[in-house]
Amino acid sequence: MLDDLDQLELTEPGADADAEGLDLLALLDQQLIARLLLRVRWAREQQLQRRAVGLPATALAQENAMLRQYVARLGPDGAGIALAILALSAPAARPLPADPATDR
Repeated sequence: MLDDLDQLELTEPGADADAEGLDLLALLDQQLIARLLLRVRWAREQQLQRRAVGLPATALAQENAMLRQYVARLGPDGAGIALAILALSAPAARPLPADPATDR
């Protein structure tokens, strides 16, 4: 589960982050949010492409595999995280917030 955190490649805060007074956890939160937004955008694009060729918007088998992966890596709480990501990815959920990386 979480024992292999030391194997993750983490981006250490640079001079900009230090200058803004951000700590490592805040920087990691920003990176997680940016990656989640990217994942949600890609998922919504894939849904549009599937609809364009007459398929269901989502592949249930793919979503189930994602849920299993999150549970396998993060334990029971991983299911809640995966379900929240899938909910964010639903096209009718709500418009995505602006991408912080492009709003600077």
